[in-house]
Amino acid sequence: MTRWLFGLGVGGLVLAVLSSGFLVLDHWGGMSLPGCGEGSPCEQAAKSVLGTVPGTSWPMSHVGIAYFIGALVSWVTGRTLSPGAGFLLIIRLGAVASVVLVVSLFTQGFLCPYCMVAHAGNLIFWLVAERAAKTAFRVEGRVVTALASYVLITLLLIPLEQRSGEKARQEAMREVDESVNEVLSRPSVVTTAGFVGRHIKGPDPAALRIVIFSDYQCEVCGRVDEELKRAVGERNDVALSVKHFPLSSDCNVFARERGINMHPNACRAAIVAEAAAVLGGEDLFWVVHEELFQLGGNFTDKELDRLIVSWGHDVQRFREVMINEKTQSWIESDIKEGVELGLHYTPMVFINGVQIRGVQQSGMRVVAKNPPYLSWAVAGDQPATAEEKLLEDWKDSQAVTLPADEFRWPMGVPESQPANLVVVWGDYQEKNTRSVDDILRKRIEAKGDIRYTFRHFPFDSACNPHTSRTRHPQ
Repeated sequence: MTRWLFGLGVGGLVLAVLSSGFLVLDHWGGMSLPGCGEGSPCEQAAKSVLGTVPGTSWPMSHVGIAYFIGALVSWVTGRTLSPGAGFLLIIRLGAVASVVLVVSLFTQGFLCPYCMVAHAGNLIFWLVAERAAKTAFRVEGRVVTALASYVLITLLLIPLEQRSGEKARQEAMREVDESVNEVLSRPSVVTTAGFVGRHIKGPDPAALRIVIFSDYQCEVCGRVDEELKRAVGERNDVALSVKHFPLSSDCNVFARERGINMHPNACRAAIVAEAAAVLGGEDLFWVVHEELFQLGGNFTDKELDRLIVSWGHDVQRFREVMINEKTQSWIESDIKEGVELGLHYTPMVFINGVQIRGVQQSGMRVVAKNPPYLSWAVAGDQPATAEEKLLEDWKDSQAVTLPADEFRWPMGVPESQPANLVVVWGDYQEKNTRSVDDILRKRIEAKGDIRYTFRHFPFDSACNPHTSRTRHPQ
């Protein structure tokens, strides 16, 4: 094998190891990757079926880094030898896996840049191995070395993953407990407005009034929903109400604007549940609600027709209700409310109007201590809006030292005087940037108590390597 061919193989594998390593650290919370925040393609890919080994919770990034390190160790230790038939078979299988995953990421719209780079490095290595294999095969231990390295890395990852998972669960449980304590310490306020969905299971009045924003194709939603329904069945002071937030671009404007279509059939499933309520009342809604979760929100037209008949309804009439504008408007109303409350994932759970954080990681536990019994209509349950939560998050966050900026032209209070410093990273084509700029200018004009500095972050991959896609090409 020539030196340049060996070096190219090493380069491809190092690229794959580094990219998959970044994803592993991001999964453990040890690194915040540019372009991989909330709602990003990276997060969508990690939470989709592509993010874990089928039938397990083992992250695909862990499989990738173990495979790439195993291949790299084997390649380096056998640098003077041509790839044997067994080793080449493993490399080819790895290349096939990369192609399948890349195609799946493209079709799902989860264009995670780190995933793409890792698979690109793997495919480069495969091409190099094919070229190197054209020389005569030689007997060597590449297969054993590669497999042994893969097993060793995987064994090292298992306790680290368990420790990371336990840390995440403990943090989530702490957030759940804090949220629940906030519910219990909240004073009772009587009003005429109520935070509740259209469908209620349990008593009214109730001490614990639970509202869940859910998605029938969300596995965690189904698990949390089951836990909540069990609490309703076991206790006489808990009531549950459901709202819809399908993560599908078919009906969810929030998802559509961000190119998110994690659950393609979720809108249709929500409409089926609402149509069932129209035709069969609360009893049928909860029957259909449970069956939809059992199906994972997936069904074909023929399967839906059979289900409608099993529910004792006429197929044509049921479908007419499904396409009725009013039925669909209920889903859209729930989505709009969810966006106003800052929802960007499901499930989102509220008890007596207070969001319970951490339910995705730790599940849901209903505490035994009871606040006063109040009716939904007069309880005064009023969740914090997204803006209010952002303000609270800002208050709770730690100050950071901003990087130096040689070229800045601040507006407002002169730099020689003390002031509240506002630094905005923005994009001239982004509507929220324009809105923030307008707010700050008016604040300066009205009160003159801030110094405003603008920095550039264009969502254009032509000049910004930290954005995964171009949203604003100008």
